[in-house]
Amino acid sequence: MVTSKGRWVLKQALPQLKVKSEWFSDVARIEREQVAMLALYPLLDAGQVPAIVYQDENAYLYMMACAPEGAVTWKSQLQEGQFHTATAEAVGGMLRRLHVASRALPGESVDSLRDLKYFQELRVDPFHNELARKYPELILPIEDLKREVTEVGHCFVHGDFSPKNILVAGHHEVILLDYEVGHWGNSVFDLAFCIGHLVLKGIAYGREEAAQRCIEAFLRGYGAVPPGLMKHLGLMLLARIDGKSPVEYITDAAMKERVRRLGKQWLLGACKEQAREAIAEGLGVRGGHGQN
Repeated sequence: MVTSKGRWVLKQALPQLKVKSEWFSDVARIEREQVAMLALYPLLDAGQVPAIVYQDENAYLYMMACAPEGAVTWKSQLQEGQFHTATAEAVGGMLRRLHVASRALPGESVDSLRDLKYFQELRVDPFHNELARKYPELILPIEDLKREVTEVGHCFVHGDFSPKNILVAGHHEVILLDYEVGHWGNSVFDLAFCIGHLVLKGIAYGREEAAQRCIEAFLRGYGAVPPGLMKHLGLMLLARIDGKSPVEYITDAAMKERVRRLGKQWLLGACKEQAREAIAEGLGVRGGHGQN
């Protein structure tokens, strides 16, 4: 929206998500998004959380500041083959600040984020529960991972930390969007969610080495590898093929099977303990990791 006073973005929640499967979520999730944005706005660098300029509770919508002109989604860059390690490291650093700084939020802000309703609707049911329905032989490990992301809470978790929700502007400046699934939870979910997208795009576009370099840079920016990352990452891969929200850019049957095999292997813990080595091996990458 362009007005005489500037450019703005108007967002309104819809009851049914735009995917092939039937997938509904309470439109009140947009209220959670605004609560999260207002709490996090002072915690990240200027501009990384868009400023809310107008709210309409009755219509379940709000208006926020527009991104700088020329900003593009990280997803679009990756799909064009631009696997920039500087961007990946900046994204990892932003996520680290998000997780760490949120631990200093006042008690009332934390309490407002503890309800997992939207996380259950938009992540646990279409990811964990859908996979358990399709793969009954994996129910026990899936249930273990589900407990870890629903019963362990130590920081704010974005819940949709995907390249499509990260804008890149200027010299690898990054902006984070879409906080509807934000909640107080386990940081491993955000890391697995984001790295999963990098793995999938590396496989889909035949850019495994570039994806591995980006994952290395992302983890370098984040500064830590949480316990159990590989199992959660395995679940993410499997969910993006056989969950309610499969990625649209992997359609080849053989490629889907490759992702399924890798997802099951990592979910079951049948990989190296060191995450970086396990991911490189899974992507078929050998040798050093240069920069791009």
